[in-house]
Amino acid sequence: MVRKDGPIIIIDDDADDREILKEILEGLHYPNEIICFTDGYSALDYLAGESVNPFIIFSDVNMPKMSGYQFRDSILADENLRRKCVPFIFITTSATDATIARAYEQSAHGFFHKLNDYLQFQQAMEHIVKYWLTADAPVFPNPLASF
Repeated sequence: MVRKDGPIIIIDDDADDREILKEILEGLHYPNEIICFTDGYSALDYLAGESVNPFIIFSDVNMPKMSGYQFRDSILADENLRRKCVPFIFITTSATDATIARAYEQSAHGFFHKLNDYLQFQQAMEHIVKYWLTADAPVFPNPLASF
């Protein structure tokens, strides 16, 4: 099952967007730690830790160094990370039919716009988190645990 008490991960290169999302999630008063990263590389380093079991990942799409799509590809290519079954949500300021389709082709669990209206954005985030708090996911044994 999804680690409901694990940290909420935010990956976004824009400091303002990162802080707004963090503020919204903190304002919802979930007990989860909120951990922010400015790029996918540092997030991957963190996620690679065996004891790291996030509750949910929110990733921007358009970032330098590594796009959100490349970040998602890296998770899917790594068996240990993929088997953690962490809900993965893309969040962006702009979208096209092609970018949304690409996200779902990469097995994203959601694709949302960063809303300009703070209250609407807060309500959207609350709905997303509540959904994943009630959802079930498989727990796979760690293939490295036998070593």
